[in-house]
Amino acid sequence: MGITKGKKEFWPYLLLVIFVFLVILVITYYKGILVNQQAELVDTDCYMRFVRVEQLAETGNWYDSVIHRSNYPYGDQLHWTRPLDVILLAGAYVLTPFQGFHEGLLAWGIILSPLLGICCLLALFWATSSVMNRNAQRLLWLLFIAQPLLIQIFSFGRPDHHSLLMLLFILLLGYLFRIGKQPDNNKYILLCGFIAAFSMWVSVETIFAIIMVYTTLGVLWVIRGEAYARQLLLFSLSIFIFSTVFLFIERSLSALLKVEYDKISIAHLFVFMLAVLATYLLTLIKNSTLFAKLLKSTFILFASGLTIWLVFPAFYQGPMAGINKAIIPIWLSKVQEVQPLWSIDPYEMTIVIGSIILFLFYFIYLVAKQKFTSKFYLLVPILSGFAIFLPLGIYQVRMDYYLLVIIIILLAVFLDDIVSIISNSKLKDVAKPILRVFVLLLFILGLPAIGLLVSSTNDTKTKAIQPDLKTLSVFLNEYRQTDPTAPTILTYLDFGPELLYRTDYNLISTPYHRNDQGILYNYQVMGAESFDQAREMLAERSVNLIILCPESSEKNFYKKTTDQSAFYEHLVADETPTFLKEIELPPELDKSFKVFRVR
Repeated sequence: MGITKGKKEFWPYLLLVIFVFLVILVITYYKGILVNQQAELVDTDCYMRFVRVEQLAETGNWYDSVIHRSNYPYGDQLHWTRPLDVILLAGAYVLTPFQGFHEGLLAWGIILSPLLGICCLLALFWATSSVMNRNAQRLLWLLFIAQPLLIQIFSFGRPDHHSLLMLLFILLLGYLFRIGKQPDNNKYILLCGFIAAFSMWVSVETIFAIIMVYTTLGVLWVIRGEAYARQLLLFSLSIFIFSTVFLFIERSLSALLKVEYDKISIAHLFVFMLAVLATYLLTLIKNSTLFAKLLKSTFILFASGLTIWLVFPAFYQGPMAGINKAIIPIWLSKVQEVQPLWSIDPYEMTIVIGSIILFLFYFIYLVAKQKFTSKFYLLVPILSGFAIFLPLGIYQVRMDYYLLVIIIILLAVFLDDIVSIISNSKLKDVAKPILRVFVLLLFILGLPAIGLLVSSTNDTKTKAIQPDLKTLSVFLNEYRQTDPTAPTILTYLDFGPELLYRTDYNLISTPYHRNDQGILYNYQVMGAESFDQAREMLAERSVNLIILCPESSEKNFYKKTTDQSAFYEHLVADETPTFLKEIELPPELDKSFKVFRVR
């Protein structure tokens, strides 16, 4: 009866959660449009992704990752890979008969991340079904949609790879839970390797999730026996084989041996090949004593790490290996998602830190009450992931997405335990539902309420305006009709992707670490200490138009440490040199933008 009742309650509850989830996303999306003057897409990466996908559709050149109108005239070679491009392209082609390709791509891009968010809700239920009861799973849904930092990656109008990576991460956790309980079932470990390899193809930041898998299986091998040594080997073989297949799909034959660290390359295949060898050696010592296992596995791990360092020493520098250090202080140090946890909004930081504290409190409680064993196959993967992503989440905000998923899985169990204690208590029947609702609201709204109080006392910063680049693009397209000899624009790098998408102009700089040439050129022109120096530099790349938006975040990018006024400051102060002519703008643009034509 209980199971049948649970099945009947599943779909109405799921539909309610999805409805609330979509309402939150819709409110957030339209708040951005109405209050922040946000256009259809929410950030620069989304527009650049569309530029990339449209270029693929026009040229059909799978191996061409260069955006030729960016970093003009040299081009901008992006570090992204093709899986998300294919998903966007497929949806656009389906909608093309009804809306045309351009509008179809836009419509599909707007709804893609919310759809992946719904898939994540379903995946969470499947992933945890082997280690959690139904009530805890339902609570997990509520905790998932109540995390503001986590839910923002599923926003309408955000077609980037973070939502896809989150879905793959949840699937990876699901297979990991099943592998722990069924070490003799090879199906799960092979699928786990496939998901890990595919996610690695999407983004190399998946390497940390792969380390989580190895850590979990390694702990299980040391504690629970030889079956997990075979699972370690099978996982290594699976991820090596599938990564090889994906590398051949992504790259041309001439580029197979090109070493890159910000996208899947031969360097990563070498690491996975070493993992196969290392885990094979572990199978040879699978029946050793605990001390011998620890000693020999430590030696194998050290030898493997040393080999990687000798062959690809830059591997340990991560995806940003080889980045031009000159762009770090002027640009990368201001990119929010790669900043440490304490740099984010106090509201979100309070929720993340509070969730970490609750996680640790419940873990200590389980150990103190000797309940660890009863939840062993849930806790080992969760603790392995927590140990890896906690320092990463403190170091970089983008890693907190994974950390929060790990945390809320255990918090759902925690909340379920509290609800069960209340239900089984000797309180009056009238008091029990009231107390359950109170505890539920405290879990969901408590930390956000504290976050609002903290942020209200710290809300002293003056926010930069969100420029209306859509209206500006309409003006630029019309201007191009009257002056077709002005094809190249120099403007703030965060404006580049949207202007590339909405116009056919060439742009100099875009906010990507491989475009260090464009970023430095932009910064140096605007920081020029004389008009003659600025004029010479503008001539180097045949710049025709200069676009400024002084009240936007560009002012922080162009800020100089010297006392002498820079070229940018002269332009903002209406001190226009003779080689520039300021273009008259319509009233809706005149208050925000300054556009100059290079004579």
